[in-house]
This record gives sequence, C-alpha cells and structure tokens, in this order.
Amino acid sequence: MSSPSLSPATAKSPVITPTICTPAFPDILLMSTLTQKKLTPEQQRIVKAAIQASIEFEKAAWDKEIEKTRLAAVQPIYDGLKNKPRLYGLYQRIQIAKN
Repeated sequence: MSSPSLSPATAKSPVITPTICTPAFPDILLMSTLTQKKLTPEQQRIVKAAIQASIEFEKAAWDKEIEKTRLAAVQPIYDGLKNKPRLYGLYQRIQIAKN
C-alpha cells in the first residue's frame, strides 16, 4: 500500500485536529534571587501576592481536572451497568443516597 502524496488541493486546506493537552502537574513559577533583589519592596509585595493568588488558582484548577479525569475514567463502568438491571438499580439507589 503506498502512502498518499500531498496534492496542491490538500496542501491548501489541511485538516487540523485540535488537541487539548492537560499537563501532568501544576505550573510552577520561578524567579531568580538576582531578579528578585532588583525589585523595589512594593514590586516584591506585588509579586508575592500574585504568586499566592496563582498557587490558589492552580490548586483549584488542578483539583477540578483531577475530578473530571476520575469521572471520565469510571464513566464506562457506569455505562456498562445499564446492561445489568440488578447492579444498575443498586447504582441508582447509591446515587440518590449521595444527593
């Protein structure tokens, strides 16, 4: 089987599939001591406040992504329960009790 060649028509309109990349760990912000010492006390205070806000944001965003990933991982199991009436009934009762 030969691989297809690019024709001018396909070269003009390539198909691009968007990909969402979730990093394997939260972002880390770094600043060298040399750079920090060049800042005024007010600038250092602003940077420190921004870092604290960033930490809180990253933790919340990370927790949200972990929960989304966990739910996506177990969804096929829940979907499979629909074919097993006894287990699906039990699953539904558990969901009602949780809420």
